[in-house]
Amino acid sequence: MPADAFCAARTYATVPAAGQLQAPNGSTAGKAALQASADAGDGCIDIARSSSARSSTDPATFQYFAFARDAVSYASFTGSPAPANLTIAQLRGIFNCTFTNFNQVGGGAGQIQRSCRRTAPEPASSSSATCCSPPTRRRSPRPAARQ
Repeated sequence: MPADAFCAARTYATVPAAGQLQAPNGSTAGKAALQASADAGDGCIDIARSSSARSSTDPATFQYFAFARDAVSYASFTGSPAPANLTIAQLRGIFNCTFTNFNQVGGGAGQIQRSCRRTAPEPASSSSATCCSPPTRRRSPRPAARQ
């Protein structure tokens, strides 16, 4: 993050190199880093993204804002066997591995490769497909913690 009046420049990385800091991994670690920065009064961390809801142990000063609510999307490129349009039912079928080839959803022949938030992309040569959980609606949005 760039330097400002409250904090010198810092670089966070999942696998830190020399001069970099370990990035918090997960909602709990992110909220803990936010709280630690607030407790230290250094202003170096002023926002944390969290996929968990407010906890009874979260500081009352944390503010939560919903983001990325119920979004499902896909991308393709010119020359791809993917069809130009997919329905929500087809997307569910793709992500739960009901459909494994684009010709099953109105496209040309070609294996579907999925990339999911907590799952590595499916290997093109895989005989047993890596599937994602089907998209579901949540009654309450996942908040972003903020100090």
